[in-house]
Amino acid sequence: NNSNGSDETGDNNNNIDNNNNNNNNDDSGDTDNNDNNNNNDDDNGGDNKEEDKFAGEDTISNFTFEDFFNPTSKIEISLDFSNESLYKLAQYGTSGNFDKEEMYHPCNVTVTVNGKTSIYKEVGARMKGNTSRNNGFISENGIFTDKVSLCHFKLSFSTLFNKTSKNDYYIKTYTEEEKAYRDDRRLVGLKKIDLKWNRTFDKSFTKELYSLQSFRDVGVYSQHANLINLTINTEADSVTQNYLAYEVIDKTMIKSDFTDKAAQKGDLYKCTYSN
Repeated sequence: NNSNGSDETGDNNNNIDNNNNNNNNDDSGDTDNNDNNNNNDDDNGGDNKEEDKFAGEDTISNFTFEDFFNPTSKIEISLDFSNESLYKLAQYGTSGNFDKEEMYHPCNVTVTVNGKTSIYKEVGARMKGNTSRNNGFISENGIFTDKVSLCHFKLSFSTLFNKTSKNDYYIKTYTEEEKAYRDDRRLVGLKKIDLKWNRTFDKSFTKELYSLQSFRDVGVYSQHANLINLTINTEADSVTQNYLAYEVIDKTMIKSDFTDKAAQKGDLYKCTYSN
């Protein structure tokens, strides 16, 4: 029983059934389908006032998966949103409309591990969770109205914001080279990561980490996770809190943990929540 965020039924309770089934479902445990945008569509986005906020080249350092999830590492992550992007993330994430809740919103992500810094431009971010979803922390003008009760995030490093994405306010055009680069972009080998705030106010900040490590110690496959210092910036305000960063249970994790290709063909199930 994971101790932190027991209400997050749809987030961490993914069961891996590796009975060598022939049904090889890509990312079946993750419902984010709008980041598979490596297509040849002639994207039309035209002028977008937000585009320059997220434009530019990535800066990648050479820290590793082991560095990122080492409990002795000092990890700092910064999410830089426009006022509009974070406000719509909060509003859409609590809308009750599945397409809007699954929509990614652009932000720039800076990750520093033991003094080594990587900068990822135009990363996809969305709200995650079930009963934890909350839109009351940010105002339309980018001011944090609550700096304690925030929200969980899912980050996707391969998302494109072209016309095939679900985003309805930030649309860009990409060259084939840009599409290929984005499709291959990873953070320490991960296509996505989850960031969870301390909703259960665990003063130790270690219950979930201890549980996941205990599973791995006895041979049960489970996510890696680590404590991070997360800063969320808008154009008008900023907040910093301790968060937990999680490896996402998806095709990438399956391929990493199960090196036998036959074992990778098992089914991946996600437990979902509905009112």
